[in-house]
Amino acid sequence: MDRLLRLTVKIFVFLFPIFFLYITSESYEYNKMALLVITVVILLILFTLKIVHQRRFAAVTGTFSLSLFFLSSIAAVSTLFQSPNLSIALTTPLATTAIVSGFVLYLLLINILAGDARKENLTSFSPLLQGEGKGEVFMNILVFDAVFLCLYVIGMYTGILPKNSFTPAGSLLSTAMFLSVITIYLLSKVVINLLPLTTSNLNAGDERDKTPGRWPDFVGRSLDSVGRRPKDSFQVEESEGLKDTAAREHPRGVPQAQHHPWGGGMILYFLSLLLIGGTTIFLAIHLFTDQKPIILPLSFGWIIFLEILKNLKTMLLGVGPSNFLTAFSLGKPLLINQTPVWNIIFTSSSSFILNLATETGAIAAIIFFIIIIKVIKLIKSGYLPFILPLLFSLILQVFLPSSMSVFILTILLLAFVSEKKNLFSIDLAFLGKSVYFLLLPGIIITILITYFGGRAYFAEVIYKQSLDALVNNRGSDAYNLQIQALSLNPYIDRYHVVFSQTNLALANALAAQKSLTDEDKQKIPRLVQQAIDQARTAVTLYRTNVVNWDNLARIYASLTTYAKDADAWAETSYQQKIQLDPLNPNTRLSLGGFYLQMQKWDMAENLFLQAISLKPDFANAHFNLAVSYRQQKKFTEAYKELQSSMALVFPNSTDSAKIKEELDLLPPEAATESETPASTEVITPQTLETIESSPSSLKNPLQAKPTIPAPPITP
Repeated sequence: MDRLLRLTVKIFVFLFPIFFLYITSESYEYNKMALLVITVVILLILFTLKIVHQRRFAAVTGTFSLSLFFLSSIAAVSTLFQSPNLSIALTTPLATTAIVSGFVLYLLLINILAGDARKENLTSFSPLLQGEGKGEVFMNILVFDAVFLCLYVIGMYTGILPKNSFTPAGSLLSTAMFLSVITIYLLSKVVINLLPLTTSNLNAGDERDKTPGRWPDFVGRSLDSVGRRPKDSFQVEESEGLKDTAAREHPRGVPQAQHHPWGGGMILYFLSLLLIGGTTIFLAIHLFTDQKPIILPLSFGWIIFLEILKNLKTMLLGVGPSNFLTAFSLGKPLLINQTPVWNIIFTSSSSFILNLATETGAIAAIIFFIIIIKVIKLIKSGYLPFILPLLFSLILQVFLPSSMSVFILTILLLAFVSEKKNLFSIDLAFLGKSVYFLLLPGIIITILITYFGGRAYFAEVIYKQSLDALVNNRGSDAYNLQIQALSLNPYIDRYHVVFSQTNLALANALAAQKSLTDEDKQKIPRLVQQAIDQARTAVTLYRTNVVNWDNLARIYASLTTYAKDADAWAETSYQQKIQLDPLNPNTRLSLGGFYLQMQKWDMAENLFLQAISLKPDFANAHFNLAVSYRQQKKFTEAYKELQSSMALVFPNSTDSAKIKEELDLLPPEAATESETPASTEVITPQTLETIESSPSSLKNPLQAKPTIPAPPITP
């Protein structure tokens, strides 16, 4: 059973960095989280079978057990009391499910990797002492994965493989972070192997490891690390397990001094370091130049976190896992409108630690830093090739967003470096055949996870198929597939949003046909009603999501000539969106565009002025304000706003052509009555550069409706 457990761990370690499936809408992070959950369930079953078979349960704890327990507990409590949607929190990568599963994986690893140390009745030990359970074995597997990822990246940039912004490990940023951690591991191995003498050797006084150019082997380092412990707690020289390990390290009795520091294994490490390190540097250069990832600036992430500290409940439990969007909408500073990312809706913070603190509270962030402090203290133990990459991965997640690959790698490293202790041992022989009842909890957990997790996963698979159908203009197929996805998991708001848009698009397509059958005439109102109902359901499932309110408002706005009171509901929905996202100029632009559509010129003017006050270099707002001025016969003001808009768009672009068309609608005296263009009052040349990454589209977004051919529909 021990071999089966270790084999399962090895398979998981090999798979997680390169595991992805295109069958879900998110191919990488979502499937890595699913792999983590499945592996934890399998390990739990096998571990329970081992306990039942041996009729003995020995519990082991590690350095980080308590910290990870509190972290996962806070995430669970925050999910129950703060998250607006439990289903979203439980199915989003790097949220509650990932954190709790990571904690369980850590506990299983420190028990599985303990190996023969428990048989020796050792009260304190490290998995690095165990032959099969050496952390080095698993790190070598990860080095192999890293080599594969490097070859994949090289293939992309040389044209052998299609160039993409993702690799099997995830995004390019995620891949670079993963490879950088492995690089630190290899660099530590190579550098330490070249040191003629180490501080660890001098402190321990182990003469056999003082050979020049040789870092003490893992057994020697473990002896050094426990040299300060009481001898009665760890009798190393009497451990047969250690003698066996030493025999494996030195076959045929060859003295250690005869081993050359640059043996075959170290040459492979060095070559791997060149490949992985070089690829990491290459990716880093691209991430700083032409492949810059879209990340919320760190200063803004910090400001948003400070906002949640103003309320005691959010300070302790955050805004809820997978609910950063709400904190971002309500807490972002006005200064963000002067940056290239002003029109981006961020669903995660600037770094993993800030995202964790914002979603689950300040206590979670404190626990994260406690883990870092514990890792720093472990440096004295001497496991530098493991501790340094672990410390590096934790520091990376303080400043950058994490990923499932980096998160799982961190959990593995925490298990490898943990100093472990036997908590207790229970002999279950007295239970007799009743010991098999211990399998019941595992069976129940497996059934629950399989049923609910399976439904959620297959809903995601079908949802992805519906999106593919939409791309290929197969409207009826998309419609039916989305119904199937909703039947499997009706609690995901984005399913309802897309389904509402599909219903509306199909209704528009049917209404655009020249000749309608009686059946088609019956389908149109039904599709329209379903579009409204599904949009409302999305809002009900996630009330603080501005995207859901925007979708509801747009649907109502498109039905003002068809449905009674649709204009009032659209206005209410837009106003609700403004309350949830008060500093976003696009929210004012949307409502202003709706007022233009309803010919409420003065109300539109007010909204466009508000949008300009939030973002003075917003070309679209200036253009729409000019339209509202023209409709009110304020031609001079309209001319000034069009000049301001012209200064903010690219010359000879579609936008500039549209501005010229609007200028032609103004009477000639509008230009002569304007003493100076408004652009000199509002705009400076420096602001033109800041918006080049997000040029405006000078059209009313409410007028853009999806059109899908309407083949026969089978609800």
